[in-house]
Amino acid sequence: MKKRLPKYLKKEGIQKLIEATEDGYNVERNKTLIWFMYTTGLRVSEVEQLNIEDIASNGNIVESFQLTGKGGQERIVIIPNRTREILKEYLEDRIYDFGPVFIHGKGNRFMAKGIREVIKRIAARGNVTIKSNNGRKFP
Repeated sequence: MKKRLPKYLKKEGIQKLIEATEDGYNVERNKTLIWFMYTTGLRVSEVEQLNIEDIASNGNIVESFQLTGKGGQERIVIIPNRTREILKEYLEDRIYDFGPVFIHGKGNRFMAKGIREVIKRIAARGNVTIKSNNGRKFP
């Protein structure tokens, strides 16, 4: 039996999502979140659990990090150069260099449900259809 390739959001869709973040609340966080998920392939639940100390060392964003994902499987995640630059800009204004990477307005960890809701709102604003119901195929 042939295995079908997963459906994913193409580059044009990502560009529309990023442009749609310009109109909303928490623009930098949302733009960084979308770009980070797109370029690293992390699941929403993995992004939720990500801490600054997982991806940064001595104030610099690392090129790769080890992640324990779904089913306890460990893998190496590469962070492309442009994504590292975007993350560094996003994290520059943070008071602490530890704790969750993505936070909501009150400074607490941005939970998976909130991440999904924000992405749905941005997708609607950007007229982008996201049909994925699993955690990885963005979002």
